[in-house]
Amino acid sequence: MLMSALYITFEWPFDFSQTDMPYIRECWLNLVLKCMRHKREASRSITWTTCMLPASVLEDIFIEVVLQEGDEAILTLALVCTRFRDLVTREAFRRRAHFLWLDNVINWSAFSTYYKAEFYKMYRLQTCMQCGDVFKNCIPGYVGRGIRGELIKIISEDTHPDFCSEFCQICAELI
Repeated sequence: MLMSALYITFEWPFDFSQTDMPYIRECWLNLVLKCMRHKREASRSITWTTCMLPASVLEDIFIEVVLQEGDEAILTLALVCTRFRDLVTREAFRRRAHFLWLDNVINWSAFSTYYKAEFYKMYRLQTCMQCGDVFKNCIPGYVGRGIRGELIKIISEDTHPDFCSEFCQICAELI
């Protein structure tokens, strides 16, 4: 998936196949290990940033990864290293990924300005009052996992405010 995103970013023709995956994985692994070694050694001649792609290119690649794999890819990428985490956890990155997803699943020109103002919104990260989990509150709006072309539902009103699910609201004995 990283290779596909890289090829899309640089507009290269896809000249690899599934049979190349073991070699491609090895290349990515070697790149990461080389950069980690240089960071640990704190070499003056080769720094961590010289091993990596520019932030703008990485961000374009990560946007493609998130649109392909969904919101969970943000968490996965954030665990790789601090540089990846810093890129994908930025509000600007999450907004860009979210609105690219929204534009992909909905033809906004088919709706009124009022409708778009009501539903073309950024989600909010909230903490559930019952279980303490952080969840995406998309209400009112379109709900999905952030995967290109996938839409789960449209919600116009919050039936369980401040809770990640109706189950948590029931557990809190509010229903």
